[in-house]
Amino acid sequence: MSPWRSPMLKRSGWLQGGFGLFNLAVGMMFYGFARVVDRAVMEPTVYGELVTGIPAEWWAEAIMASQTLLMLGVIINGAWRWSPILRVFGSFASIGIFGSFTLSAVTAVHGDFFVLCCGAMAVTYMVLFVFNVFDLVVAGYEK
Repeated sequence: MSPWRSPMLKRSGWLQGGFGLFNLAVGMMFYGFARVVDRAVMEPTVYGELVTGIPAEWWAEAIMASQTLLMLGVIINGAWRWSPILRVFGSFASIGIFGSFTLSAVTAVHGDFFVLCCGAMAVTYMVLFVFNVFDLVVAGYEK
């Protein structure tokens, strides 16, 4: 028997787990950096006006929360309904977060790097969202 119990985790479990762990670490580092630095961490010329109106700590907390949901869904490993629901909410929240960063950085003067990075993350989480919705629909696979 495969270590992954759900059909989608068999295909994308390593990707979801890796992205979740990577972005959880990024969120933690971003939160720590935002707490330590006295000046504004998110400059409007890099991140854009849309996201700089919200404190950097809140963005970091949102990233950590969404990745925690995603990681819990992967760790639960296909238990009927709970694993796909957690992964759907985690990937959907990640689309919103990284999509906001992408849209905001498009308007920034020096936001090209963040448009590429956050845009790639948002697209990846869109694909994972589709995988997880499919997994939710077909939940009830073998136990």
